Amino acid sequence: MTDNLEEMGKIIIRNCELWWARVVTPDGKFDKDNPNYSVQIRTEDKNQMRGWKELGLKVTAEVPDDDDLPPYWKTTLYQKKFNSKGKENKAPKVMNTKREPLDGNLLGNGSIGHLRVFWYIGQDGKRKYQLLGIQVTKFIKYEPVERDDVDFEELPEDTEWEEWGDNEDEDDAIPSDTDSDVTTL
Repeated sequence: MTDNLEEMGKIIIRNCELWWARVVTPDGKFDKDNPNYSVQIRTEDKNQMRGWKELGLKVTAEVPDDDDLPPYWKTTLYQKKFNSKGKENKAPKVMNTKREPLDGNLLGNGSIGHLRVFWYIGQDGKRKYQLLGIQVTKFIKYEPVERDDVDFEELPEDTEWEEWGDNEDEDDAIPSDTDSDVTTL
């Protein structure tokens, strides 16, 4: 499952199920100043999960609400956009089994691959990991789902609207629960 764990450096974590890959554009959901690239890895195999824990990865168990789906373990690996000195890190490389570039935007949930990771000991004495690359061994293409705007009705062309915050009196821009056309739940 892993290679070369004797010294600080690069390792390969093999045969991971890949979910929620954000490896082209960093995600700033948790840190807008230093967004990160990331991929969640999953396994249903206890031995693989134990190997991840031995590496020092924080692994959590998930039991899906859908009874047809098996329980699994997961963890997420990251690469910050900027290093501690403010220099921009490269996005993780994504490649196929022939080591040819693969568009990370097309990497769909359930794909399988090996992760190239750099690890080091942090100031807190714990192992830290940085996602460097992914070699995809089973590719599932991401297919965006069309969303239907059924909940909205088409409004007449002459409908007026205001952008929030453009009012002199901010309270007027926020609907209250006493407005006749507002349903409160």
